[in-house]
Amino acid sequence: MATEASHVSGNPGWQPPLTPARSPRWHDPNWHPGKGQRGGECQRVACDNRNAYWFNQTNGQYYCSSCARTFNEVSRRNGQPPLCELHAPA
Repeated sequence: MATEASHVSGNPGWQPPLTPARSPRWHDPNWHPGKGQRGGECQRVACDNRNAYWFNQTNGQYYCSSCARTFNEVSRRNGQPPLCELHAPA
């Protein structure tokens, strides 16, 4: 019997991508305590850049300039307003 994941992709070994909700580290408060906070580490799970000053208006978290630029470029390509805005350090 095929699993839902194999049915969706047509590949029995396929796994959905790792997302924050599926990450075992996501809910661990001892893991990167400043992650996603202003001036801390970038919220993106795959990124550990510091100086996260770009505020994502949809989830209330902070991202590094590199990740924020990527999010904003994708939004623009899709005809949407930018997701992230700079909240520079005081």
